[in-house]
Amino acid sequence: MPIREFRYALTIALVSAALGGCAERPQQMEWSKSGASEQELRADRETCSALATNAVPVMPVVGPPSARAATLAAMQRQNDVLADCMKDKGWQLVPVAKPETN
Repeated sequence: MPIREFRYALTIALVSAALGGCAERPQQMEWSKSGASEQELRADRETCSALATNAVPVMPVVGPPSARAATLAAMQRQNDVLADCMKDKGWQLVPVAKPETN
């Protein structure tokens, strides 16, 4: 998995966990846009990820908790930039449909 996609997935997981609060299992979310293809999603996500990475550089930090907290805060800001970019392109985050169980 490329580092950019890993960072994106990690950020989404962290945000999902934070939004889930004390829930047993956080709701998984995915980007959706009516009539859009997987290729359009990948292209827009890549564009927005590059924009977010350039706007808010994140350097992995090994050190005291305050340094790690700053890195997590930067990752959150980066995720906000990515989300704003995706929304500007017409995408919205929606819950992943759960498979039906019989």
